[in-house]
Amino acid sequence: EVAGEWETALRFLSAMPLRKVESNTITFNAAISACRQAAEWERTLWILRTMERGNVEKDMVTYTFAISVCGMGREWERALQLLDGMARNKVRSSMIALGAAITACEVSGQWEIALRLLKAIVQSGLELNAISFNAAISACEKAASWENALRILRVMSQSKVELDRITCNASISACGQGSHWKKALQLFSGMGQSVVEVDRISFNASISACENSGKWQKAMQLIGAMLCSRVEPDVTTFA
Repeated sequence: EVAGEWETALRFLSAMPLRKVESNTITFNAAISACRQAAEWERTLWILRTMERGNVEKDMVTYTFAISVCGMGREWERALQLLDGMARNKVRSSMIALGAAITACEVSGQWEIALRLLKAIVQSGLELNAISFNAAISACEKAASWENALRILRVMSQSKVELDRITCNASISACGQGSHWKKALQLFSGMGQSVVEVDRISFNASISACENSGKWQKAMQLIGAMLCSRVEPDVTTFA
């Protein structure tokens, strides 16, 4: 199973009954994984229907892969339907499956639903990680919902989930799009005081936050600091 070979995987799967070879959950999961690598969500749903017709059990891997590929195709509603299907079929949920559902909502701009899913994760008792929090913050960033982005940061801190560069950059961008340049610079400054190193995205998001609020002097100061650091500017820096 290699990226781009989903057609081969499906042909093999279709030929198994003709060769009197019994397919099982592992076989179908491999085919879904191949479709996932090619973002073939429609083929993935076909595989799921085939599993149902053949009374093949769907497990946590099946649902997680399928939710992920639906997210890649911006089919967030189908991703949520699959998540509900896990509960109906009493398949144990996982942080990866819930995180994939949040990502599906994030790429489709469904930030409110992403936040509800994140709340469910926090209340579930599952072991938390930064990936799902980052997806929810990115959803808030796209909606310029800076207040919710900051709420998520507080929840991460309370849950003792370590912030990473993606967390900080998305939060800075969310504040910038909400014209809250001071909060954006506070987050940027906090990165310099922690183990999270700033990068080009950190600088560009902070510069953009200042520019959006008409704080050109602050923006120029950041550009100056960037030029003095080891971080190289790009076209976005001077846009």
